[in-house]
Order: sequence, then structure tokens, then C-alpha cells
Amino acid sequence: MTRSRPVVAIDGPVGAGKSTVAQRLAEVLGFEYVNTGAMYRAVAVAARAAGISADDPEAERKLDALRNARRASAAAW
Repeated sequence: MTRSRPVVAIDGPVGAGKSTVAQRLAEVLGFEYVNTGAMYRAVAVAARAAGISADDPEAERKLDALRNARRASAAAW
């Protein structure tokens, strides 16, 4: 896969201003800002709702199956 723009990741402790810096940097550089923290929280909520435990050795497979089922359901619309 070829990317037309680089991906920039900013890491740091809670409350350090990562999101603020990332949003401003994306604005200045003309990049798209993606809030991955919100994405991870959404996955955690979906996993919990489906009864998938974080320590389940099959968690990745189950989440993948859940994602595929939701894609198929959305495609039906």
C-alpha cells in the first residue's frame, strides 16, 4: 500500500496535551486528524457489549468476527 501522506503518531502520558498538539499539527500540515483514543474506546465498548474479555486468548479472533458481522449488516442497508 502506498500512502500519499505520512502517518504521524504522538505518544505521551495522560493530560500532556497530545490531542491538542496533534490537532494543531494536522491543521498546520494539512493532514487529517484521527482520534485513535476514541477508536480504541469504541472497540472496548463493543467488546464489552459482546462479552469479549480483554484476557481472552481468542479476543482478537472474536473481535474480527464481530467487525465482519457488522460490516455485512451495514452492507445490507
